[in-house]
Amino acid sequence: MFPHLHIEPVGSDAPGFPQAWRGIASLSGREAVREALVLWREVVPDGFLRLIGLLDAHCADVVVVRVSGKEAEFSSLALMYAIAGSGHPESDWQFRFGLAPVDDSAARGRVGVNWARQVVFIPALERFGAWQAVNVVVRPVIWERIPRGLRRIYTDLHNGFLETLHGDDRGLVAIESLCTIDNFYKHDDFAGDFWVSAMGADGQLILPRDQWPDLVDLLRIATVQWRGWLCVDIGDADSGRVWELWHRDGLERGSGDLFTRLDDLLVGSFHALPGGWERM
Repeated sequence: MFPHLHIEPVGSDAPGFPQAWRGIASLSGREAVREALVLWREVVPDGFLRLIGLLDAHCADVVVVRVSGKEAEFSSLALMYAIAGSGHPESDWQFRFGLAPVDDSAARGRVGVNWARQVVFIPALERFGAWQAVNVVVRPVIWERIPRGLRRIYTDLHNGFLETLHGDDRGLVAIESLCTIDNFYKHDDFAGDFWVSAMGADGQLILPRDQWPDLVDLLRIATVQWRGWLCVDIGDADSGRVWELWHRDGLERGSGDLFTRLDDLLVGSFHALPGGWERM
């Protein structure tokens, strides 16, 4: 089921075990799920309403595990959420990993470290049918520029909430994978049929250049399966304005607040939603 990962259950005596998870570790099944959701509601009292509702209705268990990469140098404590589908074939089960939170002082030094000395592809070239591997020196993001509500998720709940942990980080990415998109794009990339847009009353509108965001302020916080990134504008750490970057289409200004859009993205990441749930 997880060919790239080694997963083993752990107890609350494991080194670095988060204090906030001790109640969850003492329970199992639906009781563990309910205890985990108490923490979600405490950390983000007005956010993730759809995701919390989905987990409340369809998550069968939350287990504390240590998850490690079989090839990459990666290891973390995590809550593994087991979500039931229609209840028939075993393949209906889906899993999400909520990595152990990071204390505020440690977070400052860990923002974006996964990008150090990495050889990565330039996403802008994908629309031309080619990827180019290059050495990228990614500039670090100042922790305090990240919206407060998002910082609290990382320090009090989960350092990322992910479907996959073997390189493509689908979901809310870990602190170590945060970066601004100016490391991969420049304004001149947005031309022709690769544009900057927003949805208006009459459909999609192409935005004039004076309404474009500063790419140095667009923080990539989540990824989706279809080559897309969800970004938040950290030019004003409390604005919460979101932008969606689609590597084949361009940059679109999102509607709604950060947590509503992130909530929709995480619910939509389930490849087969449980009965009664729809993508937004």
